[in-house]
Amino acid sequence: AEVSLAATVSGQVVTGKLDRLCVSEDAVLVVDYKTTRRPPADPAGVPKATLQQMSAYAHALAVIYPGRRISAALLYTHTPQLIALPDTLLAPPTLRNAAASLDTGSTKRRHAAWPPRP
Repeated sequence: AEVSLAATVSGQVVTGKLDRLCVSEDAVLVVDYKTTRRPPADPAGVPKATLQQMSAYAHALAVIYPGRRISAALLYTHTPQLIALPDTLLAPPTLRNAAASLDTGSTKRRHAAWPPRP
């Protein structure tokens, strides 16, 4: 079942629906399902809007679960294929635009490893 998400990150409210969320004592993994028939071959091919969305989710989860390692991934269901996003693709500069993409109703996310901020 989907999990609702809401947090304030750098003064912006981030909300969304996560397809899958796994939480342990020291880590959090968010997986977003994608139904695209032609998924990207690697993280570099992931659309910018999807990266922005996953960045927002990773940052929001770091607020909700401070001190835990945050990871994110996209699961392309047609192939099937799981793509992990490197930390550099979930960097804070994408957060501003991520809030705008989330406001349009986009709720899908990707897999990435991103260490939470202190």
